[in-house]
Amino acid sequence: MGDSDKISKPSGEAGQPGHGGYNLEEQLSWGEDSFKSLKCQSQQDCKALDMAIAEFPDLGTFENCWPILDLVQMCLKYLSSRVQQKKRIADSEVAKCKKRMQDRLPISKSPGPSKK
Repeated sequence: MGDSDKISKPSGEAGQPGHGGYNLEEQLSWGEDSFKSLKCQSQQDCKALDMAIAEFPDLGTFENCWPILDLVQMCLKYLSSRVQQKKRIADSEVAKCKKRMQDRLPISKSPGPSKK
């Protein structure tokens, strides 16, 4: 199959259909089970592309196998957002702990004027 016969990547970003992107599952039109299987394969390791192409020969009809690259990008974005979320939660817990510690410290009274 020549490059001119391959399906070009839609404009926008996968996973962002309401923001100028597209829904990858809808673009592939493979059905939910095949898409879930492909998605699972794409999240395994660096060999995912070769394995996915072997199991899903239709990927050869897409320029540069863009569905796989989009799945990898979506997975990385998700993982990155989870790490950021966990960091925000941890930072919040540290701030709460510091506040509790400060609240427990005795209030120091400043000495009054010294008597001579």
